[in-house]
Parts: sequence; structure tokens; C-alpha cells
Amino acid sequence: MKTPKNKLAQGLRDYLECEVLLSEFFDKANFCLPHCISRPLGKYNIRTGSDRELTSFPGNVGCCPESMFNFTNYPEISNHSLLEAERVKKYGTPIKKKDTCDYHTPEGCAFKDHKTPTCLGYICPDFLWYLDEKFGINYSKYGIIKNLELILAGKKPSGEVREFKETLKGLVTAVDRN
Repeated sequence: MKTPKNKLAQGLRDYLECEVLLSEFFDKANFCLPHCISRPLGKYNIRTGSDRELTSFPGNVGCCPESMFNFTNYPEISNHSLLEAERVKKYGTPIKKKDTCDYHTPEGCAFKDHKTPTCLGYICPDFLWYLDEKFGINYSKYGIIKNLELILAGKKPSGEVREFKETLKGLVTAVDRN
């Protein structure tokens, strides 16, 4: 069943409001720049190759060694069409890169907004630990990403969208208290 355009448009508006809240939360938590991006070797690592060796990346790559800007863990609910159209209008078509996300720059992500749910909601295990230790926050990256996907696709009831926004405001408040 196709989602009506007006639900997608409202979903995009709600999604962008959530993005502002999450960006504020990440800025105030202040983990990525001092603990990863400004370092010669970043915190993000993955198992790659046939031997599944643990691979690390330069700090300035952050957690963006590959293009995930259109990736979703939830293809059955995902609809990035309006977000992608707005993003391309604002930031242009990405330049294909070998070692980082196509939208990655020496200063980090080219996007100040219009990030996809995966890019917006993902944080590395070290950041998860930091949030719990420093702020007592149990951040559910997959729960956050799934909620963002549902909102963006216009498939989350308005009451639940309001509740999710309140949850995000609660994250900001928890960081502010410390």
C-alpha cells in the first residue's frame, strides 16, 4: 500500500524536527569530535575482508567509511523519496568516493540536515558506553532509527510522533543536567 503524498510531506516535516533534536543532543553530548574525529585513529571499526580482520579508520572518517546515506535496516517501512529529493536539491549529487561516504568531507559530513535515519541515529559502541557512563542514558540506536524510518515514511501516528519527540527532548535534558 502506497503512502499518500500528504502523509509523506508531514512525515518529512516531523522527521526534520526530530533531526534538530538529535543534532542538539549529539552536539551537547560532545563525544565524536574530541574522542574520535580529532584523533589520528577513530573509534569506529568493523570486520572486513575474507579473514574478517578488525579494520579501523582515520579519526576524520568517523563512522562513515562507506556510503550509507540511502541504507535502511527496515526496507519494508522505508521511504526516503522526499528526503532524498530535498537533500539533492540542497547538497547536490554526491561525488563517488572509495574510502568514505560519498558525502564525507575533510570536515566531516557535508549534511547539516536531511541525513537519513541510519546516518542520524547510529552511534558507535564507545559512544553508547559514554552516554551510559556519563549521563545514565541507555540509547537504543536501532529503536531510534526504526522510529525515524516510521516517521519519515508517514507511518507513525501523530500521538506516537509527539511521544518520540518528547523522548528526544528528554535525551537533551539528561545531557544538560550534567
